[in-house]
Amino acid sequence: MKLELKHVAPYLPYDLGIKILNYKCDYVGIKESIVNGYYFIGYSLYLTYKNGGTGKSINESKIILRPLSDLTKEIEHNGEKFVPLLVLRDIEQGNWDEGSFFLTHTQITDYGVRLADHEPPCYWVEWSEGLNQKQSFSFKEMDFNRFWIINIDTFGGIETCMVKNQYLLFQKLHEWKFDLYNLIKNNLAIDINTI
Repeated sequence: MKLELKHVAPYLPYDLGIKILNYKCDYVGIKESIVNGYYFIGYSLYLTYKNGGTGKSINESKIILRPLSDLTKEIEHNGEKFVPLLVLRDIEQGNWDEGSFFLTHTQITDYGVRLADHEPPCYWVEWSEGLNQKQSFSFKEMDFNRFWIINIDTFGGIETCMVKNQYLLFQKLHEWKFDLYNLIKNNLAIDINTI
């Protein structure tokens, strides 16, 4: 796997961080910055960054992302602290207002990560809807597909529904700089928690 524009482009509107690997050889000497554009020389991708002159080849820099495991941990974004999975659940349920972190997850009973042998992790949140119904909201990854689902568990059985606003949820994951393409695992990006 190699880093391509399709991996970087979804993050560009959201101040994507970049670490310059050979900053000592650069006349500017910047270790970290924010990507503000890109260009190609032949087939080689270059990222430009704030105060960085002409930019760097993707071989001379690494983008900075969050691992998916941070979905269930409190993070800070633009001065606000929150647990991303809980905010995403509220967005899906229509209980969230852009720019406001007055969340309505008072009914939440549990959330976390399910790990199974030979399967990618499943990030989930569970809540009650009355006495007879339990719902869960999950982010699943299968092969190269990633998607959100809702399970509604009643006494009659479990009904699985696709989430109606997948695009908005994925935009939020890009805005919060979650690694949706396994770039950290493939050594093509840096885990923000290690900086």
